[in-house]
Amino acid sequence: MQPVVLFIDDDPSFLAIIRRSMQQEHFRVCCAESTEAARNILAADPVDLVVCDEHMPGTSGSEFLAEIRQSHPDTIRMMLSGKATVGAVVQAINAGEVFRFLLKPCSQHDLVATIRQGLAHKAFMENCQQSLLLFRHQNDILQRIQQQAPELLELIRNHSPARNETLADSMPLETLTGEFKLEIERSSGLHVAISRPATGAKSDVRAATSKPEKSM
Repeated sequence: MQPVVLFIDDDPSFLAIIRRSMQQEHFRVCCAESTEAARNILAADPVDLVVCDEHMPGTSGSEFLAEIRQSHPDTIRMMLSGKATVGAVVQAINAGEVFRFLLKPCSQHDLVATIRQGLAHKAFMENCQQSLLLFRHQNDILQRIQQQAPELLELIRNHSPARNETLADSMPLETLTGEFKLEIERSSGLHVAISRPATGAKSDVRAATSKPEKSM
């Protein structure tokens, strides 16, 4: 799916130039001539990046970017203006946390390059968040396994021929996350059953291969 870039400017001729000049880019361009129209677009479809002019009727660009920061914090925010005051710049940076502030006239090359940087930054942050969530999920699984079935961790260590036993025993629980994921993928056909006998008795760990059911 193509990223979506929203341009907000009260100059229709400027927006027409933007539409024509960016038809070949690897992102989809949406345009709004007012902040109210921009709100409707943001409410209807996901927008990855917003480029807003400072001098807009009703709500200034810096105020609107600060609003977007609250309502759509994951959307990258940029300002493109020809008559921005120092106060507007400060507000855009502090309240709107803009990614870039560009001055008109701005060359198409610089504008497109900055947009690409913003989209790349957004993709990088999303990947970091997904990796962090995955790590936390896997770590939670290992914590529960260590508490409820420590024999399974021992089975994973023994089942991996490339892992030195002394090294595996000394690894912290967090560093076993990647090993656990790889081992589950490698042993996707392995069904492990752990029986929990009465207190004081030794647990019985059995492993048997089973064919996974075919999905419809």
